[in-house]
Amino acid sequence: MARILISFLGTGPRKQAENGDVKNDRIPRKYRPANYHIGGENLGDFSFVSLALHKKFQFDKIFLIGTARSIWEEAYNQFRGMNEGAYDQDNPDDVYYELLEACDANDYTSPLTIPHKEQVEAAMPKGSKVVLIKYGLNEEEIKENSNIVLSLADDIRNNDELFVDVTHSFRSLPFIVMQLILYLRTIKPGSKISHIFYGMLDITSEMKYTPIVDLKSLLTVNDWITGAYSFLNFGSAYQIAELLGHEEFSDAKRLTRFSDAMNLNHLDAIRKEAQSLSAIKDREYNDKLAGMVITPTVNEFVKRFVNIRKQSVFQLRLAEWQFQHLNYASAYISAIEAIISYVCEINELDINDYNKREDAKEILRSNHISEGTNCPDELHGQKGIFQKMNKNRNALAHSLETINNCSQMIKQLKESLNKLASIIK
Repeated sequence: MARILISFLGTGPRKQAENGDVKNDRIPRKYRPANYHIGGENLGDFSFVSLALHKKFQFDKIFLIGTARSIWEEAYNQFRGMNEGAYDQDNPDDVYYELLEACDANDYTSPLTIPHKEQVEAAMPKGSKVVLIKYGLNEEEIKENSNIVLSLADDIRNNDELFVDVTHSFRSLPFIVMQLILYLRTIKPGSKISHIFYGMLDITSEMKYTPIVDLKSLLTVNDWITGAYSFLNFGSAYQIAELLGHEEFSDAKRLTRFSDAMNLNHLDAIRKEAQSLSAIKDREYNDKLAGMVITPTVNEFVKRFVNIRKQSVFQLRLAEWQFQHLNYASAYISAIEAIISYVCEINELDINDYNKREDAKEILRSNHISEGTNCPDELHGQKGIFQKMNKNRNALAHSLETINNCSQMIKQLKESLNKLASIIK
């Protein structure tokens, strides 16, 4: 497991010469040093936050993100003096000033290159990277930056611990890249973002030092966002249940059981667990985010599925919901079970008895219905809805060849659900 810092590097102003000249190429650019504190600990005076953080955490790698105009010469100079065993350069001053002159001359039109890039990387811990990005002035540049940052996934291993610093650089860049880093967290589930740091330079004069605050609560917000998406669109509340944790243990268990039933497409269990959700539909949570996600979603399920007396109607409503949320295979199963339940109901057969349900299937397969047996013409026989849907369902369940392609199957499912809605009430 490696500790990796992902940090930003901005541009620094030239120091003023004694004669007021700021154009002299030998005058360095400098960030004003700040006295950084974290959690009450005084880390000392540093030019930028990544230096202070590295002193405390001793990162295995640093991914330093900046533009071609960023203050790379200062990063080279400071890290080189800070890390034992750093790159041994015969003429470090030449490297420093060549970086200064090249980077300070760059602007938003410059290509993504700097001199001595390898020396800057070597000054940092082994495996560190200089990551050059555009200013992000338009959609094309933002897309290019996205591709560059996402390529960092190749350098992140499972169980790596990520630290993020969003203090420096243009304010738009950390915002955009932060979203991409959260995405990396999603596609690299074995890795974790443990901290998001921000050096509050804005209040340095007021506090006489610069506090580094941890914004890791943003990770929880992101977790609630992804949890809400899964719950709203797929009926999967596992992540929400985990976020509720021990504080709302009984609600978390209800949501987990409901998710289990939905993912198994266990129709009877879904019906029971949807009823169980009624107990928490008006719950007030201490966490505002929890209430904003859980309450409206649970209320939707309760309103849609609870207090339906007929099993066939419940199963059809579930099939419609699954279709709307693009879970087509489950929708096929639920719709077929709804048809079977409906035939059981109108023929007074026990809908929970396996053999009686098999009898209902025989009715649905028959081209001619015997006297005393009830079944709408649209449902039974070779041309009936049941047989047509069941062929597609079997093809999906058993990976069988079919004359229908996926688009045709989805279209037929939609048409069948519309027809069933006028029959099963």
